Amino acid sequence: MRITTKKFKAVYYSIKRVLKKDEFINEKSRGQLTFGICLLNKFTVSDRNQQVMGDELQARAIVKEVLLHCPEIKRCRIYDIREADSVRDDIVFVMWPDYPILKRKPLKYILWLQNAGFEHRINEFLKIYNYVLSPSKKCCAKFSEVIYMPMACEDPDVFKKVQSDERFKSDVCFVGNFTESQRPTWFQKEFLFPATKYNFGLWGTNWERSGIEEIKKAARGRLDPKDIPHVYSSAKVVLANHCLVHREEGMVTTRIYEALACSSFVISDYFAALDEFRDHIIFSKGGKDLDEKLEYYLSNPEARLAKIEGAREMIVNNHTFRNRVETIARTVGLKFRE
Repeated sequence: MRITTKKFKAVYYSIKRVLKKDEFINEKSRGQLTFGICLLNKFTVSDRNQQVMGDELQARAIVKEVLLHCPEIKRCRIYDIREADSVRDDIVFVMWPDYPILKRKPLKYILWLQNAGFEHRINEFLKIYNYVLSPSKKCCAKFSEVIYMPMACEDPDVFKKVQSDERFKSDVCFVGNFTESQRPTWFQKEFLFPATKYNFGLWGTNWERSGIEEIKKAARGRLDPKDIPHVYSSAKVVLANHCLVHREEGMVTTRIYEALACSSFVISDYFAALDEFRDHIIFSKGGKDLDEKLEYYLSNPEARLAKIEGAREMIVNNHTFRNRVETIARTVGLKFRE
């Protein structure tokens, strides 16, 4: 059973946050255990001039669900790499694989490899951590000790269909940063260039470095995370193509979960892990295939509506951080309260 916003407010009022320490306490909990989350960096989420890290937003979502659903946990705290020496929690959940190894080993030591590109180091991690979790089914198939835990929609009360906003209106949108290594020129030509013949909203950093003029012109700059639901709700089509390392490792990114939670029509590249979303996503091989599908679906709003029917419910029921915290609790032997 998912806790609604109204129920959440009724329970969560007792949870206090100490801003300077990123510490969260549930004063009503009778539990005695502490839960720490370790990140590479923490950023000021409310500052539009900072580059907001998705890891920190996910960590805050995990904290909320841990304090709501795990009665044995009294306190949670979020640490960045500069605070490694101060980590003293009973259960430690690491979200950056090169986070310093803790001098005082916790009762339960967990690594979540939600960043791609570290599969070649799994055996190293298994020697350090009690549990290694991965969003890659391919990785879990190769290493039987690795536990599958995919990405999720950060907050379905935020990622939902909202009123279309003229500032973000587009026929087609894509949200993601440019790096030459992960979105090279051939990738851009196949999976982004076909959208440039329409009103294309390309959001993210460094797209001015693209070698394709049409893509440079489509770039709209950095996007505040709180505006992402408005971008998705103001576009007729959301492109959800994965960068090369995510495709190679078969890791579904948060873009899929959050766009579907916004009841947006999604066209994505394909790999096997995406089969679960087949009823609600159109897959494309890119290039001419993407060109043809954009032309068809932009001209057929009824077809778009039919595809997204039930998409949000699928995400809310199966792919929130409430679901992921349940996986964590079952893995380490914590009680999980519905």
